[in-house]
Amino acid sequence: MKLLSELNDDELLIIKREHYDPIIMDKIEFMKSHCFLDDEDVKASLAKETYANFDLYYAIECIEDDMHEDWLSNVMYSISVEVRERIEKEINGHLEKEPTYYPGEEVFWREKTCRIGTFEKYKGYAGTIEYDSEDKIHYGKVLFTNENHLVNYEAENIVQLEEEFHKAVDDYLEFCKEIDLKAE
Repeated sequence: MKLLSELNDDELLIIKREHYDPIIMDKIEFMKSHCFLDDEDVKASLAKETYANFDLYYAIECIEDDMHEDWLSNVMYSISVEVRERIEKEINGHLEKEPTYYPGEEVFWREKTCRIGTFEKYKGYAGTIEYDSEDKIHYGKVLFTNENHLVNYEAENIVQLEEEFHKAVDDYLEFCKEIDLKAE
């Protein structure tokens, strides 16, 4: 089982919730969706890429249940091999352009604290993105500040967390200006 914090930000996940169809999204999109983080029935797994393969015989066989006994063989006999191969080749050519996904290894995402990633630099500073599943709060700290200063921020979701990160950087720069300290 993989930990969410170990995955790359662009890693695709299949998210399953009870009474809903599965959803495919990347790690960051998942972590921004606080409705999933608060739902106890959410299961996440790595999305494994595959491609569908169309088989005309099988497609027609699926229809056969509602038809008379010899229907399938009559239909298949009436379509020449060349036509069947051309149909399958045409459809499979389109299917090869669009991957589909199936659930792979399960992802444990309810870690007590989970390091999700970092925000892009704002005024020269980066910030961490972390989540505490027990307290259901996102938090982080500004990176690359003067060693004597710890600058933290928190919010209920990642969108608000980024806003708080920007405010924290602005406050830190203002603080440095007030005490005449060169910001690093």
